[in-house]
Amino acid sequence: MNEFPALSPWWLAALAATTLFHAIFPIALAILLIQRLGEKLKFVLYGAIIFLLFQLLTRVPLVIIAGQLLGPILQESLALRWVWVALLALTAGLAEEIGRYIGYRWLMPNEARTWEQGVLYGVGHGGFEAVILVGFLGNFVSLINLLLLRYIDPALMGVTTEQQQLVVQQLTALAAQPWWFPLLGAWERLWAIPFHVALSLLVLQVFWRSQQRWLWYAVALHTIVNFIAAGALPLLSVDMLWIEGLIALVGLGSLWMIRRFRQVTPSAPAYRAA
Repeated sequence: MNEFPALSPWWLAALAATTLFHAIFPIALAILLIQRLGEKLKFVLYGAIIFLLFQLLTRVPLVIIAGQLLGPILQESLALRWVWVALLALTAGLAEEIGRYIGYRWLMPNEARTWEQGVLYGVGHGGFEAVILVGFLGNFVSLINLLLLRYIDPALMGVTTEQQQLVVQQLTALAAQPWWFPLLGAWERLWAIPFHVALSLLVLQVFWRSQQRWLWYAVALHTIVNFIAAGALPLLSVDMLWIEGLIALVGLGSLWMIRRFRQVTPSAPAYRAA
């Protein structure tokens, strides 16, 4: 047993429940929508492929490298941290929305590109993010590390004294959280996936309206939401519940967009290239 602060069993259970939600909800939603919409699994896979290529294999590694190189500078300048937050939001919008557009053109050149296909495409994109990036690489790895650090001698894991002090600080902060706090991660993904679907349908308008500006609408919307919810508000130390409330409002707005686009986007197999 080591000197690391003990985390509440209920807190750990909440983190485990959130991890399971991230793994199960996107898959269950995809299966349900495939059955309800009468479309094929491949459109979900297309969305997952695009997220893998344009986020996990390109933007995320570059952001990690840049963050490590610029970390000391960013800590010394609040102005630079604001610039960094803005760049993170902009690059996320550009990478994901241009990626969606390329996916429509290259992965679905002979498809009808209907509303139903756009919905599944968005579910694949947001679902892959939830399962892999947030669920596995985020929550699951964190849960395993917390358990290892709690019950295994850190020296056996190659953790230095300085690293142990940092871990103690992090665990102390986690131990101060209410037991239900990790459940906010599940709440966030519940609304984030509709947002991804709405963005996919927004980019789809490029093809049905023959207007490239819809792609830039999607980039702008993605950038603004990321900048405010994931960057600016945490930087301002706004209470997490307010941030999650904003995310819920974004999700509700996304559901309205999805419904609205169903009225203006053909479901018939008519095809028109951009």
